[in-house]
Amino acid sequence: SKLNTTYQLRVIKEEESNHFFGRLKQKLLGKQRELQFVDQNSNTPVTPQEMGLGISQYLPILVSGKLLKNHQILIEQPELHLHPALQCEIGDEFIRSYHENGNEFFIESHSEHLLLRIMKRMRQTANGELPKDHPLALTPDDVCLLYVDTIDGNTFLKELEIDSDGTLLDPWPNGFFE
Repeated sequence: SKLNTTYQLRVIKEEESNHFFGRLKQKLLGKQRELQFVDQNSNTPVTPQEMGLGISQYLPILVSGKLLKNHQILIEQPELHLHPALQCEIGDEFIRSYHENGNEFFIESHSEHLLLRIMKRMRQTANGELPKDHPLALTPDDVCLLYVDTIDGNTFLKELEIDSDGTLLDPWPNGFFE
């Protein structure tokens, strides 16, 4: 439902094997599972390649955030090929994974939708809409916003400050989000 698509994800378990090598494989590897996507409009199995590039790129990010615990996860442009609404949803998934699984995310992004979702969650936490123990609650201590720029051939990082209500205290650099 988070992907807001007509596709359903099904987990298919391998059946008990009746032949010797099948039973041996199951004994050594355990029963295998397969993920299958089904177009709910036609009840037709589809591959990730048939669903669009955004979904196939989003799934490894979603699975990593759900399955990994206490990891540092580096992601470059998670917003590529995603609808703006889904870019916002992926922001919420990062926040949930941070709170529920102890994961830290290092995200390189140009998505104003992703950043504005993070800022919105900070604002909602500051004004009490989200309790501090809510899985989407954020404070400035949870976020570090860095801007990378090049001037005269030199690359530098500038930390942009965000206050507790999600307001950017520094001006947007170099016309970013004009």
